[in-house]
Amino acid sequence: MKTILVVEDNIPVREVLRCRLEHSGYLVTSADTARHALASLDHFMPDLVVLHLDLPDMTSLELLRT
Repeated sequence: MKTILVVEDNIPVREVLRCRLEHSGYLVTSADTARHALASLDHFMPDLVVLHLDLPDMTSLELLRT
């Protein structure tokens, strides 16, 4: 099963993405901050990351460089 990490600080948007992707057959985990995303990467290696551009704790480009 393909896995997706959704990194989005807006709760309704994050939940809609999660629900739609799960309904399409993906295993989805989500994070509301870049730090939470990094922590989840310690035990979850996704096939795809859906990343919000401007997170509360760092930008998406900073996260990608980490």
